[in-house]
Amino acid sequence: MTGSTCIGEHVGFEPSVMGRGIGRQVLRKALGLGQQSERIPFRAESDPNATGFYERMGARRAAQGVTLLESQTRGLPILELDPS
Repeated sequence: MTGSTCIGEHVGFEPSVMGRGIGRQVLRKALGLGQQSERIPFRAESDPNATGFYERMGARRAAQGVTLLESQTRGLPILELDPS
């Protein structure tokens, strides 16, 4: 990918507030900020449990990241969403 990319880091919600549209609003706001000057793709290294949310928002899998969690490696999908 060329140019700039908006990267989402460490965004999460308590399970008690999930399903209320808050994540959708936050992501749309982030995409809107990226569009103010130019169309900047959004990239997120996602917890595997949140992948479905990003895919429902139109993201596609771009790569696979790896992290170490409690001495075990864990694959993390990297998703990209083009602003529209």
